[in-house]
Amino acid sequence: MPTASSVLREGTTDSSSATRGPLSLTGGCDLPTAAEIGALLLRLYFGFVICWAAGISKFPLDAWFADQVRDLGFPAPTFFAWMAAMSEVAGGVLLLLGLATRPAALLLAITLGVASFGHHKIPLLSIYTSQHITLQYFWVYLFFFFAGAGRLSLDGFLRRRHAIAAGLTVAIVGLLALACGARVGEPQQQASTIEEASTIALAGSFNDWSLSATPMDREGDTWTATIVTTEPGPIEFKFVAEENWQLAAGENDQSDARFPLTGTADPGAQAANVSAYLPTAGPYRVTLSTPDLSYRLEQVSETQPPNDGTASDQEPAVSVEE
Repeated sequence: MPTASSVLREGTTDSSSATRGPLSLTGGCDLPTAAEIGALLLRLYFGFVICWAAGISKFPLDAWFADQVRDLGFPAPTFFAWMAAMSEVAGGVLLLLGLATRPAALLLAITLGVASFGHHKIPLLSIYTSQHITLQYFWVYLFFFFAGAGRLSLDGFLRRRHAIAAGLTVAIVGLLALACGARVGEPQQQASTIEEASTIALAGSFNDWSLSATPMDREGDTWTATIVTTEPGPIEFKFVAEENWQLAAGENDQSDARFPLTGTADPGAQAANVSAYLPTAGPYRVTLSTPDLSYRLEQVSETQPPNDGTASDQEPAVSVEE
């Protein structure tokens, strides 16, 4: 009769206890078939998203990410920022393959844990917060650390083979994953203030606060963008440099939202939004002067091109919410 240590579930025996230990690289729990399929779908989704949307998007490494790591108190912030980004790329790939799932999930859980509890300062058992998705990822990766990838994975295949072969395969894939980031060097230099920026965009209620939907055109020290509304109403917006909210500018002491609107923007991520009420539908021009951050919002005449010779009917219309 098989012992409890050699039987994981009815009908499934272990061929190598070295590969099925509670902390082994390829270890894990075999689940009922329906649960295995669910775990597979969960693993594929969270492996792909963390690799593609979070990890790869950080390369080449930007200065803002290293600055965030420095603010958390880490020594050698560039190195640890690179390690965090690589853990998302390599960990995501390994999770997708179901290979070395436990160590990969542990790396991801540590990375997302630091992001959740260190950077976003989310309470451990928070059930509602503006950054709750980061905490959800943390719990998912913690689950895969304890449970492993299941039968429908490379781990499930390897743990039925010799432990040495499994270990060598994991080591080779891990080295290849790390080699993918070997070309990544120092963070790209980025402007430290909005006045030094090479790109500025308008982010506001008219474009769902997108950092790239409404770029501003530069001519000397003057930046200009055009928005087109389909109805009158209130709007709010900020000027954002380098697609980085840390390099944003709003206005803290705005006392008048009447049109046409003029003022001086206050730099800083915590600055208040600029508020305005657009009296009619149509194109509007926003101008920012970087030497003193003075800005102006004005209506564009129907006979006047909305922005550097671009016809108004070529601008995408956006709705202003009441």
